[in-house]
Amino acid sequence: EGPLVRIFDCVAFPPLADADGAADPRLQEGIGWLMETVADRSRDLFQRVAQDKLKIAEEQRIAQKERERRVFSRTLRKAFPEAGQSKEECMEPAEGLEFLAMETGLSSPTELAPDARFLARAVGYEKLALQMMGAMRVPISSKTKAMTWAEIRDYVFEIREELNIPEDELGKAVDE
Repeated sequence: EGPLVRIFDCVAFPPLADADGAADPRLQEGIGWLMETVADRSRDLFQRVAQDKLKIAEEQRIAQKERERRVFSRTLRKAFPEAGQSKEECMEPAEGLEFLAMETGLSSPTELAPDARFLARAVGYEKLALQMMGAMRVPISSKTKAMTWAEIRDYVFEIREELNIPEDELGKAVDE
């Protein structure tokens, strides 16, 4: 790998270089060096651009996951509000299970796995939370990896813990 900068003493205007209008050979040498340097360094540049694109894509993926997590947290807070606040957008258990079944492509709530039924209760049958869990289990995009009910359970209970929702409030969102 050679120098990144070279200085050539040359004349860029052919009429000033000599009477027949021929280009200064030093100018041609400088242009040749520049073209060689660009060609040699292009592989490094392309590799750096590819790495930067991967880094940006990963940062965007992480930011998207963080946004989804914030939305899920706010959604859980609607189902399990702090003292003095009322519940919002919570379904009755039968309606919530029916909704989750539809979101996961099942024809009946009886087809839901026991973990799915438990998780529906764990999110207080809140509509958006059920919808988000359905999208985690059966992603809309083929690029997104489907989560197991166990992975979704870990996710839900991690957020419940962050929000200090006690386990004794499991399912109380629609029972009161």
